[in-house]
Amino acid sequence: MNPNPYFSIIIPTLNEQDYLPKLLNDLSHQTLDNFEVIIVDAKSKDNTLKVAEKFQDQLPQLTILVSPKRHVSYQRNLGSKKAHAPVLVFIDADSRLPRFFLEGLKYDLTKTPADLFVTWLKADSTNSQDAALATIANLAYETLRILDAPTGVGAMLGFKKSVFQKLGGFDETISYSEDQELIRRAVARKYNFVIYKDPRYTYSFRRFRQEGKLKFLRKFARLQTNILTHGYHTNSEKDYPMGGHVFKGPSKETTLTGILKRLLRSPAKTPKE
Repeated sequence: MNPNPYFSIIIPTLNEQDYLPKLLNDLSHQTLDNFEVIIVDAKSKDNTLKVAEKFQDQLPQLTILVSPKRHVSYQRNLGSKKAHAPVLVFIDADSRLPRFFLEGLKYDLTKTPADLFVTWLKADSTNSQDAALATIANLAYETLRILDAPTGVGAMLGFKKSVFQKLGGFDETISYSEDQELIRRAVARKYNFVIYKDPRYTYSFRRFRQEGKLKFLRKFARLQTNILTHGYHTNSEKDYPMGGHVFKGPSKETTLTGILKRLLRSPAKTPKE
């Protein structure tokens, strides 16, 4: 065990028994071993904690915390308070990492220092539409930075620990785009934001597949428009819920049962005279 880790990998979880083991396995096979892993679980009702505990031997610097709140920002902030490394890396449980990811990331940080950073991503399938979405996301990172509206996703977002602490961490009152808000807050305070094109992590498009790509993109556009007109969403995760259980089975919006339930909930309309 290395007493002075370079990275603290912080993973918020909620009912992620299917995806978390894949990420932990990726971490256990990294070519760089100078890191610790901190899992912050929000009282999962499945076997998330049990599967995490199985990696204690493969990941000697593994800490498992139980969060009293089910809130991704709260969980990330809680994990940061237990971190020992100078660099924090927040990763979602459904992300995947190549074996050289952390070694390549350390090289990037040495060559091009950053106060906060994201990396380009690749899709979690060979589907051409997913690959196109990944390319669009990477180009959007670059374009929005040029337009002075930097963005990134919490699926892979890194900070110098000292900078993260000075910023006060993620805003726990925000329920959507908390990652974007923190990046823009940091840049507004003149911290150095860097986008690394390599190494790339694998981003999960499970939410796109669950809801349908066009429907999800419409929702994304609506939420982003609301941010522009009304500010960041607070205290409501209705539109963007967290947790592996969200992606079990067909979307509630597209099943016949879901459609019938919505119709029954809808108030009857009075015919026009």
